[in-house]
Amino acid sequence: MSARRKEMPPPDTSGTEIDSALSKRFSLGVNTSPIPDPYTGMGEYGSGMGQRKKSKPARSTQDPEGMRRVSYYVSAQAANALDAAADQIQNVLGSDVPRHVALSALITAGTMNLEQVIKQLATDRAAALAERIAQLEQTGA
Repeated sequence: MSARRKEMPPPDTSGTEIDSALSKRFSLGVNTSPIPDPYTGMGEYGSGMGQRKKSKPARSTQDPEGMRRVSYYVSAQAANALDAAADQIQNVLGSDVPRHVALSALITAGTMNLEQVIKQLATDRAAALAERIAQLEQTGA
């Protein structure tokens, strides 16, 4: 038994003239209006034959001395709290305190209270397990 491929329907071109549709995608040098990519809604395509999109300047691959760029996966609540705390620091101390300094201080303060954080996480975990046990006992499992 062979698998039959389902044919894709032709694109809906109703209400368009072929010359109009093609002129929006291709030009011979001058792009009069940006055309968003219909699939992603971003960027431009058809900006003229031989033309390239302007690219951003290359970012240095090395971080400044004593700095490191990282990305952490955290809950939205934690990210919002961190942002709010950094905003509050900048509001109190002034905008001359760079945001990275405020964020670094907040993260360092959290690591200084490591024992408290561990106890809170253990307490939260124990409460969640106790709740799960209670649910299982109610269902008779």
